[in-house]
Amino acid sequence: MLKKVLTKIGKSQQRIDALEKAAGTIKYTGDVSYPDTLHAKLATSKYAHANIKGINTDEAWKVPGVRAVITGKMFPFHIGPILADRPPLAIDKVRYFGEPIALVVAENEYQA
Repeated sequence: MLKKVLTKIGKSQQRIDALEKAAGTIKYTGDVSYPDTLHAKLATSKYAHANIKGINTDEAWKVPGVRAVITGKMFPFHIGPILADRPPLAIDKVRYFGEPIALVVAENEYQA
């Protein structure tokens, strides 16, 4: 196996998707859609440090096609090894510019 690997070093290799990429016919994940796929968008903080006094979700719910509006208070969990010190959605305060504060899920991307 090692001998086979060493014979490839320093030599040009034909990529299996090169022709499709050059022709512009390759399909990427963003090019594929399935029926009933939902789209999610994050609402992020415009402040580097701030207390959250409240999040009004009423306007988001008025948009046709919106299926869920989730805030940190609805999902107060610390998850994952990287996020062990904070929740995925800010609760009570934001700690940095761009921190996610809410998630909107809708039938179409523009609705979210």
